[in-house]
Amino acid sequence: MKNRLLSLALALALCLGLVPSVSAAAGGSQNLSDSYEVFKQEFSGDSSMVGLLQYDYGLKDKAGNIVIPAKYTDMFLFKNMIFVGLGEHSAVGPVNVKWGAIDIKQNVIVPLEYDSIGPLGVTYNRDTHVYDSNGFIGRYSIRKNGLVGVAAEDFSVLIKPAYRYFQFEKPGYFRFTNTDKPYDDNLTTLYDIAGRQMLPMVYQAIKCLGDNLFAVKKNNLWGVVNHQNQAVVPLIYQDFIDRYKSSFIMMDYRE
Repeated sequence: MKNRLLSLALALALCLGLVPSVSAAAGGSQNLSDSYEVFKQEFSGDSSMVGLLQYDYGLKDKAGNIVIPAKYTDMFLFKNMIFVGLGEHSAVGPVNVKWGAIDIKQNVIVPLEYDSIGPLGVTYNRDTHVYDSNGFIGRYSIRKNGLVGVAAEDFSVLIKPAYRYFQFEKPGYFRFTNTDKPYDDNLTTLYDIAGRQMLPMVYQAIKCLGDNLFAVKKNNLWGVVNHQNQAVVPLIYQDFIDRYKSSFIMMDYRE
């Protein structure tokens, strides 16, 4: 009877968050950078690479013991994961590098299949090869075959890599274009942070105004639409200036 009561009490405590879960107790949420650091080793290539200094990267603990040999083209730490890139050394530097993620035991978390992959909303220290988790929005940028998309925190693909360029805009939107630079007059589409397409790629420019409202430009004329792409202000103005409370300041310079 006592064992049953103890089991019941423990289960209730787990539900209430009073006892750490197995993963938390095992350090599943720790930052690897607290106990490990990336190190580099000079790559000794063939004679065609003389004069071009290149490195391979691995992982060691704070005592200097090698945990992962220097066998990757690049490496960085983020939370309890290790993002690794593996490619070939050449006379012009590393080529054909593919990125993925592994854990401390080198179990694959994300297959090495991306041109690049990285957490969004964080800062990167190139000297230590560590991403700071502060500001992380729970999303990763993924690039494949030269095109970019977005993955969720569990690395499931939310937005397939199908665009040339993207920007994250607060409070939680992704703006994509099919050019390398986000200048106005490039056709733009908008997704929310859950990966749902909010606005189709028919606008030359999109500005997030809050409250699921967006200033949009089409055929060189501005208006305002909602998240269902319904016009709130018709697209008949030459310029959008600003939003003030529930009003929108639009300009038309034509006489």
